Amino acid sequence: MLAQNEASSRIPVSQLHAGNFVSKRRQLLGSRKELNCALLAGLGLLAASPIGYQVILNFGGNFYPEPLIATVLTVFALTQPAAWRAVLRSLSSPSTATLFVGLTLLAAEGLIFTDGDVIAVYADFRCILILVAALQLATSRMVQVRYYAINALFLIVLFSVIGHALFYLLRGAPGPGESIKAVYPTIGLIFLAAVAQRRRWFTLHAVVIGLSVFVAITSFYRSNMIVAALLALAFLPALARRMHAPRPSLSNLGFVCASILCAVFLWIYFPDISDKIFGFLSADERRYGQTIGKLNNLFEFFRTGEVGGGDDSRVEYLNFIGNHFEAFLLPSGLGYRAIIGNWGPIWSSTKMNNLGANSIDGFHLYMLAHFGLFLSIALIMQPAIRLARYTAQISSSFDAVPQLIYVLALLLSMVISGNTFSIVSSAVAFGACLGYLGSKDPATNGG
Repeated sequence: MLAQNEASSRIPVSQLHAGNFVSKRRQLLGSRKELNCALLAGLGLLAASPIGYQVILNFGGNFYPEPLIATVLTVFALTQPAAWRAVLRSLSSPSTATLFVGLTLLAAEGLIFTDGDVIAVYADFRCILILVAALQLATSRMVQVRYYAINALFLIVLFSVIGHALFYLLRGAPGPGESIKAVYPTIGLIFLAAVAQRRRWFTLHAVVIGLSVFVAITSFYRSNMIVAALLALAFLPALARRMHAPRPSLSNLGFVCASILCAVFLWIYFPDISDKIFGFLSADERRYGQTIGKLNNLFEFFRTGEVGGGDDSRVEYLNFIGNHFEAFLLPSGLGYRAIIGNWGPIWSSTKMNNLGANSIDGFHLYMLAHFGLFLSIALIMQPAIRLARYTAQISSSFDAVPQLIYVLALLLSMVISGNTFSIVSSAVAFGACLGYLGSKDPATNGG
């Protein structure tokens, strides 16, 4: 959230670096730190985790976070009016207004496309609005708004991931016939790791790596395993910097000792640990198929070029797009739920009639099916250029390698999943991550 002093929202970037801005005893979340933290925790745990969308805020099988979001925003506006006005100014622009009108038109088109399925259309519309708001705040031209927005988004995403982990721990093992897969806002982990890495929050960075490993183990998605490995790889430069700090300190000494002990422990017990993990995965046919089996399919693809184990459906998507390319040029409107098992654009009478076919099997699949090629290019052009430009600017800095790894992890997550348009937690995480990776962080010296 934002500070009370509205005028300070125009402080130059040079005065907002870690050495000046943060050291002036400003609170992480403004002058009402405890209140803001409670509000953000509520949003993360209830509006952006299964605790909310599957239990507390689920009525009649549908998720209704609007009352909670409206209450949080009302409390924020009443208790911190200057900050509220700064947020509104940051979100108010001709481009934002144009985008809102365009989304409304797409929603109207979606109602025609889905035969009036209001809930399906609104679910997509809501996620896209949240995604855009997170992206706008994370890249705000008002530097202090961007600083506090990144802090707020960090806590929302952190509590969201924690809420997902708690839910899947408390629900117990899935019963017969239930999917063992668990959906997490994986892109949120990329965002958390990037913030912790840039701001030199070493302990929190290590916690995020631990969360990514937990997500990889409990979600049974190969992509989450790869993302966890990438985040651990991006952690190595921070590890090296910590171990070669120019000024030795007690904390650095403790860290070096702990690292040596962990390395020795893993060296001695790695065979036993790996055997236990393999035994756990092999004990259940579903766990084995989703982890070891899928990984073997991936390795087989790189070796022979053959696909299988569900990966053939992704090839089927590409073949369908290639055979009906002209039908994907124009937008078809919102509402992914209404075309599950009957995937394809409104401009083609032929659909991909596959039981599992749906738009959220990939970011690109959703964009093509609902926004069309022309509008998709127009929408992703600006954030893509911003991301490429910032990555190029830091190509010679110490943070260049982690940045490239985070971008790679983001692209991988986008290809694998389009949940950013269907799940609130993924939407806010994607907007925050895309904006953060493409812009400087006011709390750091150089971004």
